[in-house]
Amino acid sequence: MNVWEVSKNFLTLDAMLEESAGELTPQIEEGFATLVTEGKDALESAGNYRRWLEAQVQVCKDRRAALAATIELTQTKLARLEEAMVTVLSAIGKPVKLPEFTLSTMTRNKWEFSATVPLFELPDDCLRYKEPELNKTYLNDLKAAGQSIPAGLVAVQITTTSLTVRPPKKKEAADETNQ
Repeated sequence: MNVWEVSKNFLTLDAMLEESAGELTPQIEEGFATLVTEGKDALESAGNYRRWLEAQVQVCKDRRAALAATIELTQTKLARLEEAMVTVLSAIGKPVKLPEFTLSTMTRNKWEFSATVPLFELPDDCLRYKEPELNKTYLNDLKAAGQSIPAGLVAVQITTTSLTVRPPKKKEAADETNQ
């Protein structure tokens, strides 16, 4: 057991999942089924394994957030450096050849557009339209109200069942420690 009280059997299955890149092989499925159906202790171990996996996901999310902040800072530093280099190279007025690379600038022009009249008054060639998509909120409201949906649409109800894991209430936890 470790700090998360994950059993060695679950850690073995976790290593197998890692090796298979998350693919459930018949051997792994059988291992999970066996471990989870062994009884209350097995379910507790499965719950501990689940908590451990959730903690791993949170660690990865925290790392991703830290990396995103580092990327943003580094990109900002890069942009400031490039601005300073462009200023110097523009003042020099010609490429600078160095042993490892040549530095130069390139100037491009682009147009920014804004409408001074309502968009519908402009010629169609000046406009770009997004592809229409279904208003799922409206359609869900129709189905929830028991109304029929317009012809040309098909509705398929998808049912999912998720696992809920709640920590024990304080009183229940206190009762268990007193036993």
